[in-house]
Amino acid sequence: MSVGDISLLETGPVQSDSSSYTSSEGRSSVMSSESPLLERARQLSKNRTWCNQPEVKETGIVQSLAKETLLQQEAIFEIITSEASYHLNLTTLIDQFMDDPKLEPNTPESALDRTQHSTIFSNVKEIRSISARFLEEILGLFGEDVFLGKIFPVLEDYAANRFVCYERYCASQSHRLKELKECTEKSENFQRQLKRLEEEANQTLQSLVTAPMQRVTKLPLLMSEILKRTPNDDPRREQMELTHRATAEIADLCNKGAGKIGDLVHLETIWKKLHFGQLKPFLILAPGRKLKKEGAIERLRVNKRRTRVQPDKVQNYLFVFTDLFMITTEEKERHHVVDYCPLSQLTVEPISTHPTTPILDTSSSSEDSYTMSGAEWTVAVAGEEHAFLVTLTESAAVASGKQGGDGSYIFVAKSEAEKTKWMDTLRERHKEEVVSKPKTGRNLTMLTRKRQREIPTKKYWWKQPQVEQSGVVKTLTQLQLELQEAIFEVVTSEEEHLATMETLVNHYMSDSGLDPSYPEEQRVLSEEEYNDIFRYVKDVLLISGGLLKTLHARQRENVVVDTICDILLLCVERRFQGYIRYCTNLPNSLEQLDTSIEKNEPFRGYLRQLEEDQRPLRSLLKAPMDHVSHLPQLLRNILRKTPTTELNHCLVEATLRALEKVCCKGF
Repeated sequence: MSVGDISLLETGPVQSDSSSYTSSEGRSSVMSSESPLLERARQLSKNRTWCNQPEVKETGIVQSLAKETLLQQEAIFEIITSEASYHLNLTTLIDQFMDDPKLEPNTPESALDRTQHSTIFSNVKEIRSISARFLEEILGLFGEDVFLGKIFPVLEDYAANRFVCYERYCASQSHRLKELKECTEKSENFQRQLKRLEEEANQTLQSLVTAPMQRVTKLPLLMSEILKRTPNDDPRREQMELTHRATAEIADLCNKGAGKIGDLVHLETIWKKLHFGQLKPFLILAPGRKLKKEGAIERLRVNKRRTRVQPDKVQNYLFVFTDLFMITTEEKERHHVVDYCPLSQLTVEPISTHPTTPILDTSSSSEDSYTMSGAEWTVAVAGEEHAFLVTLTESAAVASGKQGGDGSYIFVAKSEAEKTKWMDTLRERHKEEVVSKPKTGRNLTMLTRKRQREIPTKKYWWKQPQVEQSGVVKTLTQLQLELQEAIFEVVTSEEEHLATMETLVNHYMSDSGLDPSYPEEQRVLSEEEYNDIFRYVKDVLLISGGLLKTLHARQRENVVVDTICDILLLCVERRFQGYIRYCTNLPNSLEQLDTSIEKNEPFRGYLRQLEEDQRPLRSLLKAPMDHVSHLPQLLRNILRKTPTTELNHCLVEATLRALEKVCCKGF
């Protein structure tokens, strides 16, 4: 087992950042107390080329390198120099802005309250802690080998297992910038303090709070540039491609998270302006819902109870979401809701401006009830063009008794092109899964179709591409083949468990309606409830990620794996305390979940929506206990396939005893 393998298992859960960094060159009085890491980062920000580093000059190797090799090394070294500059920006953000007494919410003279401070700065200290760790590690690699041959596995590990903090930060980026803008516009005190701090730092707060998002999206670009300068026969290329894939995946997750929260921020802005009046209100903030089109438009209506039937016009403002259509009237900063309906429950038709037999439909006295011929008559009498008829088959106004008709409306666009755009948008059905439709009173069914749970198909070691290509199966005895299958089952079991934990963290823990890093008014769960339900979950995620990383490294060493029990034993002895803590606390977590479901009605409804397309939360919370309980069974299978004459037999027995001991403590 390599030193790198052991280091993966020894690394504990990420701790919060408690270092006292200093950053601003405007604070010269404390420059002498800077940490060695910051001093090195400043040196790198001034001397950014690989060939000019003292460590490289001492080797005297630059002159002997080909131009392409030199360019490749400069591209690789940019991972270090860009991380150094980024770390300096994080330090400036925390030391000169976040921790400034005039902005800290605990001080009487603070220009920000606790919610504003939390929204703007979020978990940036955790991110700086990860950045410091990463920078120290890769600088250590540079000290060992100026060619940085080992930097790519390290970067892959961080991107795959340690950069999860970026997802949470980037998810609230839109809300962060909105909060910063509102504080700047509405608070003169904050304006004064911000101007002072930005002059001292010679940087804007907005540019600093966007740095983490820019950093995580830059990493795959750096890897792309390195790959461009790396020949196909370079022995490091395969690892480079794995690293590129890992950085691209975390960047994609962060971009998607930022997009989702941006949609929610927009929905929140609309929600605050809506006034439902006599209609049944509902929360339009829902995962998966986006605004497709909005705008003012004229509507024709006829009061059929009048003697002189003459259509008149009213001004409406329409919202078309991915799963919902809403008609409102705009008044100053408010939108009074006239009607709404699921987008899938409406029809839209163009209205002819030259009907052959225009007839007024008088069968209903409602002003919003039209047959097509009646609509044609209305448009003809009004002398309008570019009209279209929208019929809401699940009209909220009809369901509430506010309207006696059939929920049909005649809208008049300003041009044929505008009419076409409105009709196309209304006809376009949402292709992705939508969370839920509003309850109109007539039909309370959910719009979301539950995703059919995929039943995982069993994987076989001998069917893996690398095994088939090697042709090694033909050389193995039946017992040896069964042993490889048993070892492979442990790895696939860990893969499935890690995927389960990632679902728990990404779909539930990081959801904007639950995660305490989001504004309180946006959440349906208190911070105390959240912590009680999800306690120690991230510890288990880190344990599983580190273990699986090491198991995969062992698989890459040889197609036929001699043993994995040395890895398992080391992990069980040094890191499975996290499982014991989790399993011991699990009854408390489940009890808190049941209490919150029973007493917290908003959470109960929101959880029902989240569980529509994912495994239930209770089941996911029990998954770590189920997994660690199943591991001894898998080890017994390996033990049965391992001859007693082999040294590995004793190792398997030792690992099995250690696992059973964990199970006894945890349960």
